[in-house]
Amino acid sequence: MKAQDLKNSILQQAIQGRLVEQRPEDGTAEELYQKIQAEKQKLIKEGKIKKEKPLPPITEDEIPFDIPETWKWARLEDIVSSIPTKKHQILQSQIDKKGKYPVVSQSSSLIEGYCNNEDKIFFHKYPVLIFGDHTKCIKFIDFDFVVGADGVKLLEPYCDYGKYLYYTLTYFIINMTDRGYSRHYQFIKNQEIPLPPLGEQKRIVAKIEELEPLINQYDQAEQELSVLNDKFPEQLKKSILQQAIQGKLVEQRPEDGTAEELYQKIQAEKQKLIKEGKIKKEKTLPPINPNELPFDIPETWKWVRLSDLGLINPRNNIPDEKEVTFIPMNCLYNEISKTPNTNNKKIWKDLKKGYTHVAENDIILAKITPCFENGKSAILKNLINGFGGATTEVHVFRSLGHLNLKYVLLYLKSPIFMGYATKHMTGTAGQKRVPTEVFANYYFPLPPLEEQNRIVEKIEKIFANFENLII
Repeated sequence: MKAQDLKNSILQQAIQGRLVEQRPEDGTAEELYQKIQAEKQKLIKEGKIKKEKPLPPITEDEIPFDIPETWKWARLEDIVSSIPTKKHQILQSQIDKKGKYPVVSQSSSLIEGYCNNEDKIFFHKYPVLIFGDHTKCIKFIDFDFVVGADGVKLLEPYCDYGKYLYYTLTYFIINMTDRGYSRHYQFIKNQEIPLPPLGEQKRIVAKIEELEPLINQYDQAEQELSVLNDKFPEQLKKSILQQAIQGKLVEQRPEDGTAEELYQKIQAEKQKLIKEGKIKKEKTLPPINPNELPFDIPETWKWVRLSDLGLINPRNNIPDEKEVTFIPMNCLYNEISKTPNTNNKKIWKDLKKGYTHVAENDIILAKITPCFENGKSAILKNLINGFGGATTEVHVFRSLGHLNLKYVLLYLKSPIFMGYATKHMTGTAGQKRVPTEVFANYYFPLPPLEEQNRIVEKIEKIFANFENLII
């Protein structure tokens, strides 16, 4: 049960006479009601309040629930006086941050501000209720105050039962239809109020106030749990990704061979393409420094760089009139399973200058903040005629084969790569980017291909269950 539901339940028990015991010495609500009516007639006779048209009696059909025999049903305006606020009211612009006298309005804050105009103070014998005609906010006010702005309904009880009435109206208002910025008082002024004897009212109020700190503690714990529930799946995903690229998610098998063998196949393919003139020979990078490696990997794995395994930000060589796909940033997602929309058709000559060249099965990674931090990356599928142009704010990896592309994508979404790349972003605030050399040359943990496949399969099975993950 949520904290608000628990509070509602306690208020419901209270106004149905189930929260505290009834005692014979309390008398009856009928006796209290007659005292209220006598006080009302006295004030009318003294000219302090106006005589109003009698309210219709409460019918059996209007009674929402049973109450104890010593209680009585009464309409709200039969037990409170609705006080005109005009002479106690100041404009919103007249409310100050400091002053002698508190200003109460229909906002959610108990005190809106202060003023120094003593002529506007509302003095009262008993605590009063403030109801926001537009906001539905209900407040219990036990101090002298000034009324702030319009929309304030000031309800003054005829004796000291305002706190019980406050809790009663709180319950009914919570369950009241919200009509936006319309006026709401018209819908509660004839509200049927379950009226207990005054002694029982005091016990009800005392019990609610005893329980309120516990409800607040429960609410705080609920909010903290909600935050944890929101963060936990994402943190768990990151932990699983990290386990995956460290070789701790699935077993190693001798029959898979080694990553060194796989690496040599890829290098042979690269040399073949260089010899055929299809790609350029790249500058030789320094060997990987063992002292810089972020973690240990299995013996059958190999530390490499993405630039060792494929092409970084390659160029397309296709006819100008060829239809291709355009991929803006808003087509990228942070979920591993989602692929970009590829139905955005363009002509290649409109994209080949000023856009990033992409092709079928390329992996793209958003390089600019906050898109990078949000994990926007994807494997491109179903491109029109196999090619396209993307936003300039992405890096591209084009495989030479012998790789499970989803494993590469898992690496790009892993905490170790995300953390390193974020730390090494360059540029000004709001325009920081992941440099090409970070994307291309940070250390990549390469498993044998069959193990890559098992890792991807395991991740997909685990992540498929995250939608239903509940703590």
